Amino acid sequence: MNINEVANRLVELCKANKNSQAVDELYDPNIESIEPWGDEKMPRVTKGIDGIRKKHEWWYKEVEYHSGSVEGPFVHGDDQFGVIFAMDVTMKSQGQRMKMSELAIYEVKNGKIVRERFYCPPMKH
Repeated sequence: MNINEVANRLVELCKANKNSQAVDELYDPNIESIEPWGDEKMPRVTKGIDGIRKKHEWWYKEVEYHSGSVEGPFVHGDDQFGVIFAMDVTMKSQGQRMKMSELAIYEVKNGKIVRERFYCPPMKH
């Protein structure tokens, strides 16, 4: 798959709430995922497809999803693309409902996503 095919397929699957299928279909076994920050529950850097699956499992247990949107993809050259995610969620452990958005930048090699980086708006103090 070329960059456009990978990018469009990821967005298609995310819009259909088929994120697990996206991982199985589009992610390289040695994927690296980088969050803007991390803690003991979700580390900042996750490596390997099994780690990504555990990260997704944690997210679906932690979050009650109310609504969301997926914007993009935005392709950059032949090896990167970005997607904007917006969501209205409740963090179950905190009982806190919030609206959040993030920019995800994906790096593609040999038709598979090898790295994803997430960017969030600055924290309000």
